[in-house]
Amino acid sequence: MMHDRILTYSNGMSMLRVLLVIPIIHFLLSDEPTARMYALLYMFIAAATDYFDGFFARRFQQVSDLGKILDPLADKTALVAIILILAFREIIPQWFASLIIARDILIVAGSIFVRRRSGHILQSTITGKITVTVIAVTVVLATAEAPEILTTISLWLSVIFTVYSLLVYARRAMHTLKFNF
Repeated sequence: MMHDRILTYSNGMSMLRVLLVIPIIHFLLSDEPTARMYALLYMFIAAATDYFDGFFARRFQQVSDLGKILDPLADKTALVAIILILAFREIIPQWFASLIIARDILIVAGSIFVRRRSGHILQSTITGKITVTVIAVTVVLATAEAPEILTTISLWLSVIFTVYSLLVYARRAMHTLKFNF
């Protein structure tokens, strides 16, 4: 069932996730000894809003076209902002940040193109959700200053999933537009 209201629990969770980027950035930019711990706390709260966003949408039948756009946009906004700060602070490699941001730009641009050409809104896929989760684990490990081997393994898993998910999105976009790919 499609829900047309804008002010829903699920959309509120997506908006809250975007707002949580502010304290996360603040703490990532801080040199205070406990700043990274607070950044991680806010990251976990943001992750919880992502879970509850989907839960509320399904539970209260609040799935809407706005939610289909707002949820991944909130994810991308939060992730890009955090990754930019981590790259700026040299906590993660700049090439990694560039790859993640390029993927998101391509997905957003492709989604807009598909929407304009076909009228369809491409929802997130399980591959995309797994990719964001693996990237989030990398971000958390890097922020928490986990052992380098764990962060490195997670980073390379993120690269693999990033490339694979971009191919999945491209294939689905081409299929939606009725191109063979």
